[in-house]
Amino acid sequence: MKFIKSVICFISLTALLTGTAMAETVDKVAGQLFKKVEIELTSLKQQNNLTVQTAQLLVEKELLVNIDEKFFAYKVLGKHLVKLTPEQKAEFVTVLKDTLVANYASSLVNYNNEKIVLASSIMTNSNKGASITMKLVGENKTTQLTTKWRFSDVEDKWLMYDFVIEGISLLQSKQKELAKVLATSGPEATLELLKSKIKK
Repeated sequence: MKFIKSVICFISLTALLTGTAMAETVDKVAGQLFKKVEIELTSLKQQNNLTVQTAQLLVEKELLVNIDEKFFAYKVLGKHLVKLTPEQKAEFVTVLKDTLVANYASSLVNYNNEKIVLASSIMTNSNKGASITMKLVGENKTTQLTTKWRFSDVEDKWLMYDFVIEGISLLQSKQKELAKVLATSGPEATLELLKSKIKK
């Protein structure tokens, strides 16, 4: 399950969206990137060097460019966003990004040659969003998962902002986790809580 949660972040690498020139560009870039990530993971495992540290370097090098960290953070903060100063908003984006990196890196050490297969993709009417359902095929189990994407006009590319495993959304889970702390203790205490978890 740990690897499943982390590998979803690489799903853009095999997302075969069709119908627009924009999707074709994503397909080309995704294929090249997925091959690189797969080679690096396999190489690390073969060398018995797939550790949390080496996985973190891989996540920082390849994964972060495919995540809309600001959009994710703002969605997580929800109604509390308007209460924050610009400085606090920026810090939440950074800390939530670091939280994702730490979680994914610790999960990637469980990589065991699983294969990712596209099951289906659904574009929004505006062609600015996509929901991609994948199958993660392991030796003894196949798991279905869905990722949520948006096209960033600012960066001019597709970025992932959420994924759902067995009905559980990462974005919504993190939203629920922080909502009570934000409401009762405030943003600074919430930031310190997140930072302490990253250090563990």
